[in-house]
Amino acid sequence: MPLDVISTVPFGVILVIVLGTILWTYSKKNLSPDSFFIALFGYAFISIIAAFVCQQDLFDCMRLLCIAIFYGGTLLLFGLALIAFKKNYKRTAIILLTLVIIVIGIGIDAFLVEPKCLETKTISVESEKITSPIKIAVLSDLQTDKVSDYEKMALQKVLDQKPDIILLPGDYVQLNAAGNWQERELEIKKLNNLLAELKFSAKSGTFAVQGNVDDPGWTRTFKALPIKTFINTSTEEAGEVFVTGLSFEDSFNPKLKIPSTDRFQIVFGHGPDFSLGKIDADLLVAGHTHGGQVRIPGLGALITFSSVPQNWGTGGFFEIRPGSHLLVTTGVGHERYHAPRLRFFCHPEIVMINISPKARAH
Repeated sequence: MPLDVISTVPFGVILVIVLGTILWTYSKKNLSPDSFFIALFGYAFISIIAAFVCQQDLFDCMRLLCIAIFYGGTLLLFGLALIAFKKNYKRTAIILLTLVIIVIGIGIDAFLVEPKCLETKTISVESEKITSPIKIAVLSDLQTDKVSDYEKMALQKVLDQKPDIILLPGDYVQLNAAGNWQERELEIKKLNNLLAELKFSAKSGTFAVQGNVDDPGWTRTFKALPIKTFINTSTEEAGEVFVTGLSFEDSFNPKLKIPSTDRFQIVFGHGPDFSLGKIDADLLVAGHTHGGQVRIPGLGALITFSSVPQNWGTGGFFEIRPGSHLLVTTGVGHERYHAPRLRFFCHPEIVMINISPKARAH
């Protein structure tokens, strides 16, 4: 977790809870091995209450909980381990030190390693509606607050695949709207310049829709670039296929209706909720969920901020109806501003969809 996060949350509250828990444990007259774990549960309970009391919103609550776990938790476990050694509870001390290593390891992976582990995933499907192979690149949720070599690398990875069509399902630059307009405009300009420098385009078209962190004037991100932006829901021809880009509102409409066509049709938007509607299209594409950013093995994403089934929101490629597939990508970036900047068991990704001609049945 970046150190600047500490200065923007009540870190002192967590420190007071940690020190209070250590002092309570050390001063306990009838100290036993169970006392250490009672102290841990007490710390967790008080920290959760503090997070909900001090939070500005849900993301701020998550951030405070992360500080309680990875900063306060590490300090507390180490302090309790020292007490356990001093009181000759060596087995308990070893358990506590093992937990210190686990917490530190998870923190390093979640905050420093996985957010940069960008993968390129490839999906293959067949369709009777096309006569030549089509390669589609999906790059969603760049969601940067500082355009850097990481964003350049992600964009270049897309171009290296030489796609026929590029889809950008929203969330390009995220900065707090209040008091950061100049900084936001600077990063938007930097992203625009980077796209121009890389000649970011595809031969059959590059298409972009609005995400929920993009302001009403979001199309300036692509000013003077060969990128088609969709403010309102509409359809464009892209080689052999039709591409329907959804407005921000329509992408979150679970009752949306899109009629079928005799051409291969792609419908894409920021949120995946539209896939619950009557969308008679061959390929549906969305981002927004980030795959949850944190996935628990065996459970998947705990929060996706979407009304689609939890396994869809966790990210992946699904046949939701016969002949109709949905891609929900985990995206390239992650939540910014005052959200925890982490990924756990949820790597960022670029997705390539290879559509091949399928012989018609006779």
